[in-house]
Amino acid sequence: MVKIALLLLLASAGAADWSVVLEKAESSVVRLEMQEKDNYLGTCSGSVINDEAGYVLTAAHCVEGHDLAVTVNGRHAVVAKANRILDLAVVRTTPHPSYRALRVSTSVPKMGAEVAVVGFPFAADKVHAQFGHVARKSAEGELAINADVIPGNSGGPLLNTAGEIV
Repeated sequence: MVKIALLLLLASAGAADWSVVLEKAESSVVRLEMQEKDNYLGTCSGSVINDEAGYVLTAAHCVEGHDLAVTVNGRHAVVAKANRILDLAVVRTTPHPSYRALRVSTSVPKMGAEVAVVGFPFAADKVHAQFGHVARKSAEGELAINADVIPGNSGGPLLNTAGEIV
């Protein structure tokens, strides 16, 4: 019995307290809705990166379109910049007092590091997370993870255990 308790204690010693990370992320991860004319196209997620100016980082494939109307948490947004090659876009929306910018990590996570994909899967009403680990890194710093990116989570942040975007 003591051996089992010790093993459980050792196994959890290095585990992150994701509840704290996700609590902070709730005011930083936003839901984007895309519509073209009268045709509803779906949802993606994004990360507030400048709460004072209303800048949100998301995936370019989520917001690029001909006559695309984008909203962030129900507020009108415009695409400020998009890069298809990197699949990144910045949209600007009206700042809101509840928004809190996420920090961007200054380092690339190590192999096996815990990560969480955070967003609004399947047009959910609240933030959800899929947990995993860094499974592979390229020489250019690109990461492969073993956490599922569910439809609706696309464009949302990949967070490290400190709650930073990686």
